[in-house]
Amino acid sequence: MGKRNGFTLIETMIVMGILSVVMGIIFVVVTASAQSMNTANAQAAVQQNVRDVMQALFLDLLAAGKENIPSANPPVQGVRIVQNPVPGSPWEIVFQTPVDDRAEGWTQPIRLRYVNEDANGNARLDPGEDLNENGVLDRHIIRIPGGVGAVPTIVGNVNSISNATAQIVDGAVLITIESTQLFDPRQEHFAHARLDTVIYPMN
Repeated sequence: MGKRNGFTLIETMIVMGILSVVMGIIFVVVTASAQSMNTANAQAAVQQNVRDVMQALFLDLLAAGKENIPSANPPVQGVRIVQNPVPGSPWEIVFQTPVDDRAEGWTQPIRLRYVNEDANGNARLDPGEDLNENGVLDRHIIRIPGGVGAVPTIVGNVNSISNATAQIVDGAVLITIESTQLFDPRQEHFAHARLDTVIYPMN
């Protein structure tokens, strides 16, 4: 009987079955690893978002005037919160800061306005939510300087602020910032972070 070359059909099918199982296991492991990495990256991003926004708010409000100074130029009103200043904005913080070390001159009122067009909280731009018709779901805090020609800017360049609260208690400004970001629309996966702080205006 001559020497057999190659594999029989049964042997080939067994090898192919084993390879299929191994490849399936590898696919599951790689997919899970990729999802874990995406989740970790998204979580790190929203955590950085709330830190960036809070740091900018802290630096602004730390320099704010905490009391009314009618004799100042221009007259100063202490830091205050205005509820529902415009549609889509639940609140804004209004304050002024000195323009020199001796606080002899002050800025025009500066506004930190929280804007959230996401009425149903799904992190998507749905019909009827684009209040300013810019084609973007606005969820940010915007800094509006006083004075002619002043240009508003988005605080921290972050547009994923899903919730924010502000209140004044015993002269301190208490702020909570939450950032929620949809990072996998197919699976409806969200990343979320929250940060609270207390700021004491110094001027």
